[in-house]
Amino acid sequence: MFEKIFEQVRVNPDILVKAVQGQLQRELEVQISMSKAFRAKAKAEKEVRGDHVLQYSMLRDYFVELQSTNPRVFQRIYVCLGALKLGFRACRRDMLGLDGAFIKGPFSGQVLVAVGLDSNNEIYPLVYALVEAESRAKSDLLLNNIYEVFNGKIVRGRDKPVITLLEYIMGYCMKRIVNVQGVIDKCTGPLTPTAIRIMESIKK
Repeated sequence: MFEKIFEQVRVNPDILVKAVQGQLQRELEVQISMSKAFRAKAKAEKEVRGDHVLQYSMLRDYFVELQSTNPRVFQRIYVCLGALKLGFRACRRDMLGLDGAFIKGPFSGQVLVAVGLDSNNEIYPLVYALVEAESRAKSDLLLNNIYEVFNGKIVRGRDKPVITLLEYIMGYCMKRIVNVQGVIDKCTGPLTPTAIRIMESIKK
């Protein structure tokens, strides 16, 4: 019976359960419930289309196979950590700049970073990427100094192998999140420490 359902689904993957039920009842001359027809069709669909869960577990092997049969040269990788994205949205300061620093070591390339300011006027790295070469114009805005701050923070990681470098940058970004949260926890009012200092100076 399953072979007949499998063939129906293979020929027409969008076949309705009711049609499967009717066809089986005609061919086999037996009563088949809608729930049995539904389960049989679902099993056949899994055979025809593939198992979603199983395919996710096979993704790494799939990628390795692609690499072994289609050798290619690394070009770029883009990283945006979810916590940084949420923090940037919450901060509501839309000004971002982009700059790069050269990777040291046997392979050429650059670390590009999009950097902004947090609500305390401190460096806020949002996304970073490893690329083959910088092709976008640098910013002449006041954010230029912030690039230098970020580049200074990752300078000890730029001579490391690619995954170690990515982990080094991610580690720095995660420490920034913890440090900023520490500053937030110490605030007693609605303003950040920098904003309080600015307000006090204006009042004077």
